[in-house]
Amino acid sequence: MRNTHCLTQSPGYFCVPISPSYSIFYFLLLLISLPPEVAAQHMVLSDLRLIESILSRALKLTTLTARHPQEIQLLTLCIYIHIPHTMMKHFFSLLSLLIFFLPNQETQAQDAVEDYFSPVKYRSIGPFRGGRSVAAQGLPHDPLTAYMGITGGGVWKTSDAGQHWDNISDGYFKTGSVGALSVAPNDDNVIYVGMGEHAPRGVMSSHGDGVYKSTDAGKSWQHLGLTKTRQIAGIVVHPDNSDHLYVAAQGAYTGASQQRGVYRSKDGGNSWKKVLYVDENTGCSHLIMDPNNPRILYAAMWDHRRYPWQVRSGGPGSGIYKSTDGGSTWEQLENGLPEGLGKMSLAFSADNSEKIYALIESDSDEEKGGLFVSNNAGESWSHVSKDHRLVQRAWYYIEVFADPQDEITVYVLNSSVYKS
Repeated sequence: MRNTHCLTQSPGYFCVPISPSYSIFYFLLLLISLPPEVAAQHMVLSDLRLIESILSRALKLTTLTARHPQEIQLLTLCIYIHIPHTMMKHFFSLLSLLIFFLPNQETQAQDAVEDYFSPVKYRSIGPFRGGRSVAAQGLPHDPLTAYMGITGGGVWKTSDAGQHWDNISDGYFKTGSVGALSVAPNDDNVIYVGMGEHAPRGVMSSHGDGVYKSTDAGKSWQHLGLTKTRQIAGIVVHPDNSDHLYVAAQGAYTGASQQRGVYRSKDGGNSWKKVLYVDENTGCSHLIMDPNNPRILYAAMWDHRRYPWQVRSGGPGSGIYKSTDGGSTWEQLENGLPEGLGKMSLAFSADNSEKIYALIESDSDEEKGGLFVSNNAGESWSHVSKDHRLVQRAWYYIEVFADPQDEITVYVLNSSVYKS
């Protein structure tokens, strides 16, 4: 639990929940703060930015690092409204003196952050109907709102961080199994949903019937076609144009079909063009877009089949492909990758578009699969981890994600969650 500290005991004071390591800064504020009447003085934006910058640098030397920007901004505002201009230079002198005597606690800082969040545990927040989920997305600027696609229950939405969920697809969707969900980065009202769970389990709830779209944040939906794709593994929307999108069609899992591959639409789904196709047995299991250049795409193509008695994962059609012109042309990437590719997942960080992660299922007897990394935008690959835990039951669980702000931090979702 975080402690509650009050900035002043004068009338009109306010209290905020703050971590204990902020106490030294509150002590400074209590020493030199003035009555709240000073809050009426005119605020200068440049001064606020200066204070916030200095505070941010100061906090990086403590156990706080820079992980609480809202609290830094709050401190900035408190300092400004409680300290007149005549005393500001004395405050900075005192703060500088404090920083000088603080040891460089980078290692301790990381430990403190981990200790701070150690009481937080994963728990289910629902919805408690519909079964498994392979599609979910929140809104970067709204931590309370999220959407979830269920394998047997359509799309659900929460506006209060999971305390309550509402089904927003009933009455619109003709099938209930959701394989992909994507909110347009430039317009929260535009949501695309791809139907058909992409993990080919023997107890698959149902196939899908193409793509649905909402332009009012889920209040209503329209069907956009691609009905015979059956299983859709992903949808990628252009960051600046909600009408420009790509669909990773994995395709029917029980038989051959030409309705699979990568589809592109430039008119919001009114028309589609198949831009990547390998063969009738190979579909797209994962599709990613360079966060720094939307013309660059990477696709993981998966040759597979689900039989009543087994899953065939991998075949001659499997491979990783790259496009640098928005999907019009593709080249296969092979240098450093193993022979005999099964299901794959791709990821890269906005911190460095040259570094790409590929989680690859391959020959498990010889441990040829695992995590591969390219540091030159896919021209060559290195096998960095043969940990079999990362690719067990790959046809069902395999997922990899890179930290958007740290290129060397990577997460793998399998039967457990792993972090490196």
